Amino acid sequence: MTNAKLRGLYNAGGQAAGSITFLASLCLGAYFVSEKTITVGALLTFTSLVNHLVYPLTGAAGNWASFQSAAAAVERIQQVLDQPVESKQLPIAQPIVPPITSIAFENVSFHYESDKPVLRNFSLTVPIGKKVAIVGASGAGKTTLFNLLQGFYHPEEGHILIINGRPLDSWPLFELRQAIAHVSQDTFLFNGTIKDNLLLGTAKVSKKALEQAAESAAIHSFITSLPKGYRTEIGERGIKLSGGQKQRLAIARAILKNAPILLLDEATSALDGSTERQVKEALDKLMAGRTTFIIAHRLSTIQNADIIVVMKDGHIVEQGRHEELIQAGGLYADLYRSGHPIYNEETRLTNTSGESVGFGI
Repeated sequence: MTNAKLRGLYNAGGQAAGSITFLASLCLGAYFVSEKTITVGALLTFTSLVNHLVYPLTGAAGNWASFQSAAAAVERIQQVLDQPVESKQLPIAQPIVPPITSIAFENVSFHYESDKPVLRNFSLTVPIGKKVAIVGASGAGKTTLFNLLQGFYHPEEGHILIINGRPLDSWPLFELRQAIAHVSQDTFLFNGTIKDNLLLGTAKVSKKALEQAAESAAIHSFITSLPKGYRTEIGERGIKLSGGQKQRLAIARAILKNAPILLLDEATSALDGSTERQVKEALDKLMAGRTTFIIAHRLSTIQNADIIVVMKDGHIVEQGRHEELIQAGGLYADLYRSGHPIYNEETRLTNTSGESVGFGI
């Protein structure tokens, strides 16, 4: 808003100065014409020359506003370039503790802003190969857990032990992120072909494996219907695709990566009911034998999880299986019984009074 106000002020001031100069020249010239001092032709020539002289000067005001905006952009770019580069291997690796066959958060605390903690003494142990659903209101810290697991941020307090008890800080970043497949709600695709985007972060695979992954994600038939098939250009951030198509490409990419840890952040939120059922079957196969963390609002996605973790204000208020949490009568049960605007026909339930309700967290 400040930039817009300054730009408007510079432009308005420049236009006003140019208009005042033109009117003053015209009025003074008209007086001289009436006094027979100059001719009408001389007046027109003079006003034209004044315009050629004044407007470049008044335009400089607008250019100055553009320069200030560009200077701010350059400053931000420089801040990014000055950030320290992530090292592929930390200089001193911590010793690997004996295998505990789990992923563990031990009293983890984290904040983006010093006065607004996101996670507070968060502790959770997840056995290898289990499915964990993380639910809670917006701002509870669900996505932050995913960021910490991938090494994008580091806990201010506490430790994360990942895969057989190995401290997160002792992993080379390349090795750590190769062990994780992430399907986010806001799918990011690069400007390139469908094939290029499917193979991101994955070693070369056969054409058959590529097509099988796309078929499992219910996107193969759409791709083959395109004139160029897998070599179709999708534009910046996949602008030529719908939200559901982009999400299915991300799921196919995760299937191809075949990583031991799977992070699903609203992975089916942009899919319709029939497509979601197809993709859910593929995800069920993909999750078999893998440690999976799920952020979801749909009951169909979380009710079969091995562990459901209910978060509030950065810490766990409840955890257990679906039936156990319903019987406990806590926050999860309240949300379950009260319903929520985020649901579809597939997640409609009938409560004890016979009313149809929706569920989401």
